[in-house]
Amino acid sequence: MTITRKDETISIICDTCGTTFRKTFPHDEFAVMQREIQQEGWKPRRKAGAWEHACSHCAQSQDGRLL
Repeated sequence: MTITRKDETISIICDTCGTTFRKTFPHDEFAVMQREIQQEGWKPRRKAGAWEHACSHCAQSQDGRLL
């Protein structure tokens, strides 16, 4: 998972295409960010011991490979 931190905010970037999620979150609201990205179709997966996230478009393109 690519998370960027700037000042007191965090944002997440799709590990497949580089799309940045539409909003940033306060650094202490990681769980809120996770809920919101999943509600909008972003899909997490664990690969080689690290978490990766795909935006809704890439998740649809990859179909069942993220589940």
